[in-house]
Amino acid sequence: MKETFSLISLNCWNGRQFDDFIQFLKETKASTDIYCFQEMMDGNEPIHTASGSRHNLLAETKEILRPTHTAFINRQQFWQSKAKTYSRTHGPWGLAIIHGMSMSRRLAIESWTNTFIVGSMDACTDTEIDIDQLPVVLQKICYVTAGGNRFTVFNFHGYYAGYGIGKGDTEVRFTQAKAVVTELSIVKGARIICGDFNMSPESNSLGAFEWLEGKNLIKEYNIPTTRTALYGEEKRVANPFADYIFTKGMTVESFRVDAQSKISDHAPMFLTFSVGQD
Repeated sequence: MKETFSLISLNCWNGRQFDDFIQFLKETKASTDIYCFQEMMDGNEPIHTASGSRHNLLAETKEILRPTHTAFINRQQFWQSKAKTYSRTHGPWGLAIIHGMSMSRRLAIESWTNTFIVGSMDACTDTEIDIDQLPVVLQKICYVTAGGNRFTVFNFHGYYAGYGIGKGDTEVRFTQAKAVVTELSIVKGARIICGDFNMSPESNSLGAFEWLEGKNLIKEYNIPTTRTALYGEEKRVANPFADYIFTKGMTVESFRVDAQSKISDHAPMFLTFSVGQD
């Protein structure tokens, strides 16, 4: 039995464009089964931090989506970058996979894990850190559909090497790619990995994913950029890509990237896919 689902992947930029982000959720919630968010905050106050981040973004996101299930993993909390004068977070900060209201009738969760690829949760014990010290985690949820099909979703926010360094190959990115590919190779059958990889399309680190997964949708659909105007034109010209979706063992029904969006400095990626046979 062939079954079709929809997924959105987005680095939500800590909710800095909060009003536009909330409107985006309202507009997409009826048609989206799975959201994969990076840079999600799970604080407890409805306020903006000094950097513009929304302290309790996860709670306010759930208020709009009314999800059947939310998986959040904290990477690092209460940290400030040495390279900036403002504080970036004031509470748990990480990744979230959030399910739409219809999911309980269409999918069951078989298992879920969070695997730290670089460092460990809250590994930075100093409040002020270099941004390349941030830990990296890979979220994984394995699903069983109502029709008995199985697929796995991986949500990923890759290592950031630091301001001005770019998204090419580094020793840490090579190590990270090897570890993530190992986790992917364990899973048999249909799978998706999506998120903000922080890698350039020319890098050998990203090539490791293409070698294993095969279908790089950014490349297959000739997407010109995954960054919006909020990133800044000079930076967007220098590094037009950060975000990717790879699929394996499923049919891609449609894929698009909205680089005109004003909800983040990253563009939301929209995927519709099918599993099973007609």
